Amino acid sequence: MASVPKIQGLWRSRLVSDGNKFRLNHISDVLRAALLYSLGGAYLDSDVVSVGEFPGGGDDFVVAEGSDDDEGGDGHGDAPNNDVMSFRKGSKFLRRVLEEQGRRLGRPEDYWGMMGPAVLEEVTGKRCNSPPRKNSRPWWGPTWWPRRTRSGQDQGREVSCRYHDHDVVVKGAPAAHPIRYYEWRSFFRPEHREEVLGRIDAATFAVHLWNGMWRWSSFRERSATPLCPDTAVYALFQENCPRTEAARLRPSVGKPFRVEMH
Repeated sequence: MASVPKIQGLWRSRLVSDGNKFRLNHISDVLRAALLYSLGGAYLDSDVVSVGEFPGGGDDFVVAEGSDDDEGGDGHGDAPNNDVMSFRKGSKFLRRVLEEQGRRLGRPEDYWGMMGPAVLEEVTGKRCNSPPRKNSRPWWGPTWWPRRTRSGQDQGREVSCRYHDHDVVVKGAPAAHPIRYYEWRSFFRPEHREEVLGRIDAATFAVHLWNGMWRWSSFRERSATPLCPDTAVYALFQENCPRTEAARLRPSVGKPFRVEMH
C-alpha cells in the first residue's frame, strides 16, 4: 500500500503503540479505509448481520448512526459510522479520509472513534456545508444528519455530498443501525424481540449488533444473560445466517452468551 497517503506513518505513531487502549481500533479504522481506497468494494464489521440485498448502483456510501434526539442518546448519534461502507477504487473522498487520518497521528488527544467516525464527520461535514454542531463532543455529529424522532420513527432520508467528480451518499440510520448502540441490550431480551424486529424495514440491508458494547459491559451482566431462542438476536441469525445458528447458537441456548469481537 505504498501509494496510500500517510499509511506508513501509522506504524510509527504512538496511537498504535502496545500500551495504547484504542490501538486495535485505530489500526482497523485506517486499514479499512486504505483497503477500500486501494482495491474498491464493500466493508462490513464482523458483528454486522446482512438482512437484505446490499445496495447496488455503484454509489459510494456510509451510513449515519442515528440521532442524539433519541431518548437515551448521549450526543453522539448524528455522525456517519465506518462500520458499513462501499467505495470505488481510488476514491478521492477516501483519499481525503486517509489524509485526515494521517494528520491526526500527531495529535496529543486519543479517544475511541478518533480515526474512524470522527474523520468521516470531519470530511463529510466540510463537504456538505453542515451547520455548527450543538453537542459538546468534539468528534461526533453535526446537526443535519438523517434523524430519528423520539417516537422511534426514523425519517431515513439520505444526504448526498458532492466530492470532486462524484457523490458520497450518507444513508439514513435504518439502513444498518435500526437499533442504536446504547440500545444493544434489546437484542438479548425476549420482551424486546418484536420491537427490535419491527424496526427492520425495507430500508434495512444490515443490522449492527454492537459487540463492543457487550464486551464493555460488566462481567456480572454478561454472566447473567443466557442465550434465549425467543430473542431478536437469535431470530436474526435463524433467518439470515442459518448455518451459524445451527452450529454456534443452538448448542449455546441456556448458556451465557459470548460475543466474538472483531
